[in-house]
Amino acid sequence: MSKPKRFSVDHWQTSLVTRINNAKDALSELWDEMALSEEQRKERLQDSEKLVFDLLDNMVKYEQQQLEEVKRKCLQYRQECEELRHELGLGPLPEAVIPKGLAPSGNWLKNECKALMKKKKERMTEQLQIFGEVKEASCDRVGWDIGSIDNISTHIVPSSRIMEWKKQKIEADATYNVRIEKIRELQSTIRRIVNHIGRKEFADNDLMLVDMDYDKYESVLSEEIVQHFIDLHTRAQQSYTQWFENIQFEYDELMVQLQDLWEACVVAECDRFFPKTFNPEIQTVDDIENLRNEIAQLKLKYAEGKIIYDKLREWLAIWKEKLQYEEESNLKDKYNNRGGSLQARLKRETQLKNLVPRVLSELESLCDEHAKTHENIPTAGPGRMHAAEYARWLVQSHEDEKRIDKETKEDQKRAQLAQESRFGVSPSPSKRTLHQTIKTPASIRKTPRKQMFGLNGSKTLQASVIEPVSTPIDGPKTSSPKDLIYHSPRRHLFSPALSSIPSSPLSAQRQQHQPPKSPSRPWRY
Repeated sequence: MSKPKRFSVDHWQTSLVTRINNAKDALSELWDEMALSEEQRKERLQDSEKLVFDLLDNMVKYEQQQLEEVKRKCLQYRQECEELRHELGLGPLPEAVIPKGLAPSGNWLKNECKALMKKKKERMTEQLQIFGEVKEASCDRVGWDIGSIDNISTHIVPSSRIMEWKKQKIEADATYNVRIEKIRELQSTIRRIVNHIGRKEFADNDLMLVDMDYDKYESVLSEEIVQHFIDLHTRAQQSYTQWFENIQFEYDELMVQLQDLWEACVVAECDRFFPKTFNPEIQTVDDIENLRNEIAQLKLKYAEGKIIYDKLREWLAIWKEKLQYEEESNLKDKYNNRGGSLQARLKRETQLKNLVPRVLSELESLCDEHAKTHENIPTAGPGRMHAAEYARWLVQSHEDEKRIDKETKEDQKRAQLAQESRFGVSPSPSKRTLHQTIKTPASIRKTPRKQMFGLNGSKTLQASVIEPVSTPIDGPKTSSPKDLIYHSPRRHLFSPALSSIPSSPLSAQRQQHQPPKSPSRPWRY
């Protein structure tokens, strides 16, 4: 390694001597041309010599200073490397890896310091991140104390301490999850109780805990907070039990009043929204207030139209009794005079037929008189119709129902007649009758066999001696000779008059819009 250095210095010396010789020759020519004396030439050479010597001295001095600086840097880098390796736990610096010479060793130590410093920064960033996570999980979320560490932002913490932090973070996260689930469960139960019994039963601090949304706002879930929720839940359960007993008793009393008012005001079933019993799962204290308001409104409504509602309920009682008699009149034992009650029933039925329109007329008169002095007429039934209108609607609905039943029976009868006229038998029932007698081969009626005749065979017929009958000519059922006419002994299997009877209301409607058709050929009987 020393030879290249000596070669470079020797080369520099040779190059410098050559350059000086060239400069000397050039100066001699110039000075000869200028005709300078020896003294003048000597003075100028001495000045240039001083400049050259000063330059060389400065070069040597500068290099000496650089040597001292390199030695100092090498010592400094070595110390820094040893400190960083000790702080990182890497052990002493191996001498074998350090190159020989001041400059190479200085450069190597400098790069090594940079690499170790980079590792230290990475370790510092990691430990600060872990410490922040542990502090957040332990102190800020569950209220644990992890203590304080000096110079944590400038010195590396041992690896064992970092492992303890990680373990503590896992425990803190598990504790937080358990506590937050417990608090959410208690909070949900307490909220349902508060919604049922109202917020007046709780203090402001308790309501603040109930309304806190722990998903949006993070807070310290210490053991004291969890215990406070447990105590609040216990007190809320006790308040709810007492409240439910009182509210259930009050609700039952109010429902008795409401049902009486429903009957008095003839409120339809579809408008009776309140359940008969109090259900805490779907009802709250607001429903009690709504129930009181409903009772107050119905009381006012009944007080304004008491005469009309009393007359309407009188008519409804008569109407219900009349419908009951009509239903009994459809029974087979209507005229069974059991205990001599037939005459009384018939008499009462006649009275009811006269009472229904008379009481209805009285109700209409009351409604008209009420409308002259009041703005609102009492309503009843579905859709909140006027009282008289509701009564007329019931009568009309009953008449429509009877008319529909009658038309249905007539349609069924016409369909049965059409079936009998077409096929000679009634339609088979859709369902088998109960307790049907099981038929045996002996009980089944045998179908009489026809006497078979050939076209070319004997035509002797064993006729009855009572009355003569026409001789049927047997042949194919699907096609027969045109000169052969089948004369059936049974007449009137089909009547043209029955063709005008529609089989259904739809066919009757179609027949009304169609012109009558003339037969293409005369009917045969």
